[in-house]
Amino acid sequence: MTYKPLLDFKQALIMVLACISVLFFLNHPAFAYNEKRILLLGLVTFNLFVHVFTANHPCIFFRFNKRTIISLLIIITLGLCSIFQAIKAEYAMLELSLMLSLLLFTLTYGFTNRQSFHQNSTIIFSTLILSGILYEIRFFSGFLASFFANIPLIWPEPFAGFSNVRFFNQFQVWTIPLFALPAILHPHLSNTLKKTLFAVASCWGILFVATLSRGAFLSSALAILLTWILFRAHSHKLLTRTLLILIVGCLSYILLFKWLPGIFENKSTSALRPVHEFGNTDDRLFLWNVAIEHIMQQPWLGIGPMHYAYHPGPTHAHPHNSVLQWAAEMGIPSTLLVLYLAFSAMRAWIKKFYRLTAENAHYVSPHLWVGLFCAMLSGMIYSLFSGVFVMPLSQLMFVLLAGWMMGIYFYDIEEKPVKPVYVLAYKAFAGITLIALVYSVLPSLLPRLHNDYAGLASKKYSVIAPRFWQLGGIPHD
Repeated sequence: MTYKPLLDFKQALIMVLACISVLFFLNHPAFAYNEKRILLLGLVTFNLFVHVFTANHPCIFFRFNKRTIISLLIIITLGLCSIFQAIKAEYAMLELSLMLSLLLFTLTYGFTNRQSFHQNSTIIFSTLILSGILYEIRFFSGFLASFFANIPLIWPEPFAGFSNVRFFNQFQVWTIPLFALPAILHPHLSNTLKKTLFAVASCWGILFVATLSRGAFLSSALAILLTWILFRAHSHKLLTRTLLILIVGCLSYILLFKWLPGIFENKSTSALRPVHEFGNTDDRLFLWNVAIEHIMQQPWLGIGPMHYAYHPGPTHAHPHNSVLQWAAEMGIPSTLLVLYLAFSAMRAWIKKFYRLTAENAHYVSPHLWVGLFCAMLSGMIYSLFSGVFVMPLSQLMFVLLAGWMMGIYFYDIEEKPVKPVYVLAYKAFAGITLIALVYSVLPSLLPRLHNDYAGLASKKYSVIAPRFWQLGGIPHD
């Protein structure tokens, strides 16, 4: 099957827009939670248009094995059934259509990376490093201004652009192993550039420690441990550098945020999160118990997509656990299939790595293979403690990472002809998803575009915490 050159341009444009979005999401002061969501909606909507209106759209979907395709179709069918029994079907449709849009975005991004993963990898690494540098400049500028003015920092300051420091964590946890990779993948870089990259990565480590997120610490530690167990000697160089970045970050944090303020009796860090709160897990346990109650009440189809935000725990629109959230909202059968796909994907990634290693046939650096696995595992583990798959920036980061891995995995798999009827069905599915997304998002999008927050506030919300929007509860009117 042949494809038009224009299609490659459109897909390359999607990749560039996604990378630019990471820069804006992280660093532009005007991009608060709702603005991040609107920009993500723009990206997925543009991608859906590409799917629908481009003839013979190539897609990694047709390279999946039959079990994967059948599992995905069953998950989608169960999701549709869950919508029809949800209390607020329009909000359930919005959530499901966004999930499907992100899936199609990931597939497009995967195909783009398959076509030219070396160039794309350079673009992604450059985007992440530039994003990190810009954000570190903002962070340390805020910290130094507070230090010299002897004014306490009130969190989430100096984590500008995030209403909650955890939203920054959800982006950062994907990226810690990735910041260790460039110097390893390019050993012929000058010593000056290598030292600069290490300094940037170490500052990223300082920010990681400064958030004092127990879930992020645990997730990264478990991901590093599991990566070492699964890849052993192949992971030594990457994990050593990753641990060194975290250790330097930790020691530098102690120096900047504890030792120096103590010596100079400085108030800049006096309002930091108290140490005794670091081990407090009561809020998470309560939210998980609420999710379990929903699972017991509706075990087959769940209470409906996004509907934890209709039946919330106090001030929370999601349970801070991706598995419990999916089971509560989509049902146990759908959850089991999602877990099956996740474990199958990780297993396939590891098996192919060792097969290519045995055949001495690696077409990308083994360090990149290991690093992407560690980054993905970090985010997946952290999703068991935080809303990683809920917030717009971390959703976009998942698309980039998953598409990156798909492109590499399917690079050497022979392309097979796709029957026109299957292509037509795929385009029809993308079109239906586009219609469902636009139809379901407009009622909540238009008031936010017109800044009609008084009208939004007049509705009866049982929760005001973020979910799809900053005001994330489903109204009870």
